[in-house]
Amino acid sequence: MLRKTLIFGSAALTGSLAYFQAICYNEQKIAKEMDSAKKFNEKFDPNVTNAVDISMGFSCKGTKNCIDINFNQGKYEQKNDSKIPCAVEKFWKFLQNPTETQKYEQKNVTFLDARKNNPGDFHETGFTLIQLDNELDIKDWRTPVQEGKDVEIEKFHRQMEPHIRKLYPNVKRIVWTYNVIRDGDPNRAPTDQPTAQGPHLDYHQSDKLRREFHQVKPPIVPDSAFDKVESKILMGSMDNEDSKLGVLLGVWKPIYPEEICDRPLAVMDARTFSEDYQTANEVSMNFGEVGINILGGGIAHAPEQKWYYYPFQNTKEVLVFHQYSKDKFFANPHTSFFNKNCPQDTKYRKSVEFRVALFF
Repeated sequence: MLRKTLIFGSAALTGSLAYFQAICYNEQKIAKEMDSAKKFNEKFDPNVTNAVDISMGFSCKGTKNCIDINFNQGKYEQKNDSKIPCAVEKFWKFLQNPTETQKYEQKNVTFLDARKNNPGDFHETGFTLIQLDNELDIKDWRTPVQEGKDVEIEKFHRQMEPHIRKLYPNVKRIVWTYNVIRDGDPNRAPTDQPTAQGPHLDYHQSDKLRREFHQVKPPIVPDSAFDKVESKILMGSMDNEDSKLGVLLGVWKPIYPEEICDRPLAVMDARTFSEDYQTANEVSMNFGEVGINILGGGIAHAPEQKWYYYPFQNTKEVLVFHQYSKDKFFANPHTSFFNKNCPQDTKYRKSVEFRVALFF
């Protein structure tokens, strides 16, 4: 069951490897802060919603990362032009095995309050916040629709699809892939993933590089496994004569508490992200029966990049952003961050995320 769950979540996990670039450093930094002071500011100021000079780990411009993890043999191999610090370390820590200390580039960024600083139209920035019609009575956010009929997650899909069609009126098909829970609690369920803590793209934007990568390493081995895996869809596995993949959206919402303060999801304005600042993360995982290969995207820092988040996003608000766009460079790098300006009784946030493929 664990192996199956890891495979279902592998797209999110491997796509998010870039965020682990900062996690070790930040955890050490936060631990030191907590040793000498409380986790959050002594006095919470609700009027201060721009998060200024937050330290983030970025890829180095022009580099490529190659990670090969073999769960079947209980070991991993790593080949790097520039090493990813926490991608393997956190993964390996989960399996209670040792790993290496690695290098990355640390930069300070500001996350603007998107409620006070209107970023602009969805088709210009790449992201928007959607208000759900009503709160959904869903207890099981983990089981994907691929597990069987009448799973609870379908309630969310049904409520979201009219909103997605409003954003893309010409869409012919909407395909939901796998969902994953992210939980900031250190005592999270073993199949849940930690909160993202560094800028990343789940999928590299270059179709050319993806084809070259998958010529050597197919998206899924055997090819018959898990049809609704994003790496296969990006290679055209679900295209037909009537419609082809045009956009892969990210869909993200809090599920606990009702409003979140710490570890909100932040996105970069797609207009401020250029192709020169995307790096390649070649990720291969062997589970024994199944192999998964994904070309993810790391983010190099540039001063012109603009980041936004929605303070106190609640469980009826859904953040929608671009993971991938066909035939144009248009995507939203994303991350969460430690927000020190929160009430002292702030709870660990738990969220659910999805990817949805749009065919035109």
